[in-house]
Amino acid sequence: MTEKIKVLAISDWADTGFGRVMKELLPRLAATGLFEIEMVGWCYDGNPLTYDDARARGVRLHPPEGPWGCRTAAWCVRNLRPRIVLSLGDPWMVDWIRKIRGEAPFSWVAYVPIDRDPISESWRQMLAAPDVLVLYSRWGAEVVRRAMPFRHPEVVLHGVDCGAFKPLDPSVRRLARKSLGVERDEDFLVGMVARNQERKQVPRLLCGFRAFNCATRAEPDRPCEGRRWRCDGCPGFKQDPAKERSRIYLHMTMGDGTDPDDGRGVSWNVIELARRYGLAGRVISTRAIRVKRGVPSAELSAIYSCLDLHVITSKREGFCLPILEAMASGTPNAATDYSACKELVEDGGGYPLPVQTFVNEPHDEAEGAIVSIEGLAERLDVALADRASGLLRSIGLEGRRHAESLDWDRGGIVKQWTDLLVRVAGAEPPRRDPAPAGEPVEEEVEVS
Repeated sequence: MTEKIKVLAISDWADTGFGRVMKELLPRLAATGLFEIEMVGWCYDGNPLTYDDARARGVRLHPPEGPWGCRTAAWCVRNLRPRIVLSLGDPWMVDWIRKIRGEAPFSWVAYVPIDRDPISESWRQMLAAPDVLVLYSRWGAEVVRRAMPFRHPEVVLHGVDCGAFKPLDPSVRRLARKSLGVERDEDFLVGMVARNQERKQVPRLLCGFRAFNCATRAEPDRPCEGRRWRCDGCPGFKQDPAKERSRIYLHMTMGDGTDPDDGRGVSWNVIELARRYGLAGRVISTRAIRVKRGVPSAELSAIYSCLDLHVITSKREGFCLPILEAMASGTPNAATDYSACKELVEDGGGYPLPVQTFVNEPHDEAEGAIVSIEGLAERLDVALADRASGLLRSIGLEGRRHAESLDWDRGGIVKQWTDLLVRVAGAEPPRRDPAPAGEPVEEEVEVS
């Protein structure tokens, strides 16, 4: 019997973000019979039920010690001797892995998002360190190729389980919407599935939704022209009677202090924003959700299916898995016309949201896109009209077809990963791409 390839995965293990990807990918890799998988799970707290569930799926979890689990990872490399270290996270979250190379030989495969153009010098240095660089958008790969022509990144898109994420039967959908307080089929429900953080620009969504509701926009000499779309303070706002039953659904924490990982200065206080924008009573949210605790795939898929339109107003995204999950659930998307969002909407159909301006952030000088409020309101108008004509349903079906091409199993994504990891493990440690002149900047991270 051929010895299995030992892989140490470093990322999250939860029903959100990176964790959802790892919970889908790693068990499928284990099921091939080719890999023995250990994992340093960032959100794993040692709960035996979580451990047993992961173990039954072929993944042995280790609780993280040290920043981003660096001390646990060093112990695993030293004692378990993996042939491959597979990380999934932003470059700055996993850059310390290069410091544990001395513990034992391994090949580092870094699966990273690229959510900005251009990338900074610090990012170029971080991205030069892994043996194999794997990106999950063609947009990001092009950014890296321009900035780092000496690197030759692989591209493996995120997948989706189209058996778990799927459209609801119309009668079931009707009941599910009623359970959310949406009583009539014709009531328009838009929503966002996202982490409540500054990058997602939740106020932009609420402001655009308020502008969509304003009848004044259709009038000549509208007062908002001179106020740069300050809809929260506009004295000329008049509710459009045809849209007064529209609702907005937010699958995110509310930033109200009930979750210690969602505290002041980290997340938007959605309750305060809803009050400010005159939307109190029209904002629906998922109950009891936490930053480190999402909901099962079937429940999340039902949320997507209840929406008429899923909206993402993020400044930048490395992929944006909710866009793909919404597609699989048969729900059209409207998303910022920048970064990986642009690619997903172009490939799977939907409404690109025009960008008003770009801002530079003190996070490795990242360029972020700010969605146009007027453009967002106009896209909501178009989507509402398209729903009446039946075109919105056609866009949803187009998105479902695209999602099926990215199904974890039928779309060939697990095979891509299997072939890549076998190739990496089956040779001598892969050739390191020559790094640019100058030594990488070392950060002080304790790993011993």
